[in-house]
This record gives sequence, C-alpha cells and structure tokens, in this order.
Amino acid sequence: MTDWRSNQHTQGVAYIEDIDKLHPGPLLGDRGRLRQVIANGISNAAKFTDAGSVTFRVRQIDETPTSIRLQFAVLDTGCGIPAAVLPTLFQPFRQADSSTARRYGGTGLGLTISRELMALMGGTIELDSEEGMGTAMVVTVWLDKDLQAQTNPDSEPGPHVIINHGGSSIADFQEAEGSQSYHDPADTQQSKRKPERRPQEVTILVAEDNELLRILLVKMLAKLKFNVVAVEDGALAVEEVHQRKVDLILMDGQMPVKDGYQATRDIRADPDPLIASIPIVALTASAFKGDRERCLDAGMSCYLSKPARSQEIEQVIWGQLGRRDAALASQES
Repeated sequence: MTDWRSNQHTQGVAYIEDIDKLHPGPLLGDRGRLRQVIANGISNAAKFTDAGSVTFRVRQIDETPTSIRLQFAVLDTGCGIPAAVLPTLFQPFRQADSSTARRYGGTGLGLTISRELMALMGGTIELDSEEGMGTAMVVTVWLDKDLQAQTNPDSEPGPHVIINHGGSSIADFQEAEGSQSYHDPADTQQSKRKPERRPQEVTILVAEDNELLRILLVKMLAKLKFNVVAVEDGALAVEEVHQRKVDLILMDGQMPVKDGYQATRDIRADPDPLIASIPIVALTASAFKGDRERCLDAGMSCYLSKPARSQEIEQVIWGQLGRRDAALASQES
C-alpha cells in the first residue's frame, strides 16, 4: 500500500513520487553514489519526455533480519528506445541516435557509470523501453540495517542511508575515474567567515538544459534566499550576463545550442572585466577522469558532481564570491 505520493508539473510533464512502506530504521550504504545513479535516471527521463509523466517509484521487495532489498524505478512516457539500440546504451559514448546529443546535449556516459557504481554496491541496473511508449530504469540493491542505531533510542527514525559503509571499492572507483567534486579548499575556509553580503543581494544564474533539474536548482537556491535567474543553454547564459548583474553562474557542461564549456570561454573572453571575472561553477553528471581538467581549461572556477547537496552548493557559492570580492578589492587599492 502506498503511503506517500507527490505530484509536480513542469510544462505538461507530471513528476510523480510513489514511495511504498519501507523499513523504518537507518540503512548502511553509499548514499551519495546511490543518489547520483537515481538522479541520472530522473535527469534522462525528464530530458527525453516531452509530454506525460516521469515517475520515481520505491519498493521494498525483500527483507532479512539484517538487510533489506530495495528497488528504485524511474518510469517515463517519453520517446522510448528502439529494441536494437537498447543493449548498446551501456557502452561508453553511445546514444540511441546521433542527433540526440545535438538536440539534448550529453554524451551517453551516465548509464555506463551507473552500472559500474551499482555493481560496486552489489546491485543491478536494468533498462526496459518501447519506442514511442517510454522507458523504465530499475535499480535493485541490498542494504544492511544499522542494527546498532536501532538499539539507540536517540537515533533518528525513518529510512535513510549512512555514507560509505564498507565502501572502499567505491572510493577507489571515484579516485580512479576522477568522479569526485572539485572545489578549491579555500572555499571551505572562506564560507566559514561571515558573508560580506546577504543572500538577497546575490544573483545566481543557473544554466541547465534539463527542465526538472533546473526547477529543483532554482527552488534550492531560492530557499537559501538567493536571487535566481535560469536559462536552458549556454548561448542564453552568455546573453544573460550582458543584460543584468550576475554574481555567480552554476553551469551545466553538456547543453544544446552552446555547451557550458564554450559559454565559459566566451564569458572569460569578454572585454568587460566584471563579466569576465564572474565565478563559474560547473555542474557535471559525468564521472570520468579528465573532468576537472576540462572544466578548468575552459575557465571554470571549480566543479561539483550532480547531484550536489544544498549545503555544498551554498559553501562553494560563498567561497567563490569571497575570493572574487577580495580580488576586486585588491585591484582597487
């Protein structure tokens, strides 16, 4: 029996959350990587669904005294995938059609990385699709119960996942593939100081082609009380910085029309030093070695792996703004 359901609509596409009754206590696993796999699935579903719905469904399908088996499904009513192409999508650098990258952005890396991450967690990921009807991505994984926390009366109730329990192999994968977020350690120290400005005095430009992720980012930043402007591609981001004062940009790397890397190069080459020096934080779902170099070579200030947490985004924003304010002050003195 479903005990919680939520519906949101984004221009004709309904987002439905259908979460069944789950084990009430905390679970042990790699929360960050699991979130990344699921977020990638929702991102793909939203990107390829022009009408209908995207459903995120969670079911507990098995249980032992020490563990439970969860199934996460992302179901969409999008364009679907031809049967002959479906098996190739777990190969690196493959998409269903060569025009897909031009229309939607992206390189087709998400499923390959997701499968590797789930294998390291002892889980599976399956893809089922019918062309013209939609696609289902199903992730299944065993998670251990935190038995010690269950005996503690002060422990927080509800199903949540403890990070990196027995996760050395996943940490090794991150290091080998370069998938971890990168930002200057100075940002952490800068963000601990009292901000020189209030969030209401800061305008953040979000450049993200995925409508659902764009809406979630806008809501997250608005909750932090920042002013937010959102656009759907790099060309519009370049236009926006010439139309209003922008303090910082959250830039997706893969976008149609003009990707985030070229948009960053254009902004860095602007003759106006106030525009050219805008901090640009890359948001990337890719987890391959070389991401850091590609972002920094394009002129981006740092990058965060999707899905980035609100606290991490806020820390980087204040850190980057503090560094820029200090640099501008030193130029004036």
